Amino acid sequence: MLKWDDIRYFLAVARSGSIAGAARRLGVDHSTVHRRLQAIEETLATQLFDKVGGARKLTAAGDEILPAAERIEAEITAFQLNVVAREQRTAGIVRLASPDGLAVSLIPPLVFAFRTANPQIRIELITSNTPLNLTLREADVELRPIHHPNPALKGRKIARIAFAIYAAPAYLASRSGFGGRAVPDAAALAELDWIFPDHEALALYSPADWLHATIPADRIVATASSAVVMMATAAAGLGLVALPCYLADGDPSLERVLVLDHTLGRSLAADPAGAKPDAARPRPPRSRDALFYKQARAPRRPVTARPTGELSMVP
Repeated sequence: MLKWDDIRYFLAVARSGSIAGAARRLGVDHSTVHRRLQAIEETLATQLFDKVGGARKLTAAGDEILPAAERIEAEITAFQLNVVAREQRTAGIVRLASPDGLAVSLIPPLVFAFRTANPQIRIELITSNTPLNLTLREADVELRPIHHPNPALKGRKIARIAFAIYAAPAYLASRSGFGGRAVPDAAALAELDWIFPDHEALALYSPADWLHATIPADRIVATASSAVVMMATAAAGLGLVALPCYLADGDPSLERVLVLDHTLGRSLAADPAGAKPDAARPRPPRSRDALFYKQARAPRRPVTARPTGELSMVP
């Protein structure tokens, strides 16, 4: 018979698409996930995943049981929240998780404002470029861009994210003829050096797929698992980089080359809850959310095209 812990491992592999990704999500080693997955399939006498290179894809049987596993997760989450709600206080510790780009740019003033209004609460900031497991209380609140939120979690959108291409002025000046083009085309971009996100570590990094489809592999001179590291590498003059405007527009050592105008489609971060938010009638943002929205949408230079990435925060 399957236990809840078995379902956690199954969902982690299904959502991350790999054993390594599930291990990071669960905070265990690769071999542990592999053993647990084998044990689950032996218990059910059914193969749940196909191995495709380094990835794991759900089989037809895995697809069939996925909705049931998610319903079980939602029920357990609701039970945990009911227990936690009985012990809620206005004092204690709140653990806030976010990617490093948000952690160094937009979150600090929000934490200051929150602490001013709630001096009895201590904030623990957790920097992670992959989503944490809020069901297991790895964090209390998570703020990050994401395509499709876990249906067992609740949250709401608070801002759209614009992405642009940046480079150090000295790098652009060293590329003859590039600076003279008002709007660089794909051919021009493909001739330059690029700093890419590590695709596995930054699976939620919006421009990753577009970059891999547009820039030849031999033009990638460096990769990094952190938007902050990519920004610093570009500022040193190594090449071009795609970054969120809220992070890079404030860096005087970078010059914005082009605003990305394709659909990037990122949505929300979440807090565990037993019920989904009412998507049909969204509530107006509260004051701290409005502040975040204003900061996230205020670029240093005029934006002529706005990608449709979205960012949301837990109420």
